[in-house]
Amino acid sequence: MSKQKQPPQQEPLLLTIRQAARRIQMSDYKTYMMARSGDLPLVRIGRSVRIPVKALERWVEDRTTMAPEASHATPAGVSVPPAIDWKRVGGRFP
Repeated sequence: MSKQKQPPQQEPLLLTIRQAARRIQMSDYKTYMMARSGDLPLVRIGRSVRIPVKALERWVEDRTTMAPEASHATPAGVSVPPAIDWKRVGGRFP
């Protein structure tokens, strides 16, 4: 008896809300609300709502920010308030 070779598993093109939520590590409810408000890209097929994998990946990339380089320099045009001397203010928030 020969074993039949299984075709490789293909990643789905569309995800359910639950699958998308797991993929971006958010709650089902939050993901649903973001899709409902139009913040997440979605496809409607009849009454079903699906999120395209590629669009979800682009959505994440578009919202990814790079951390600024570790530096103690203050960016131009940004003022930094002076440090609070907690002893002088009696340990309370001024």
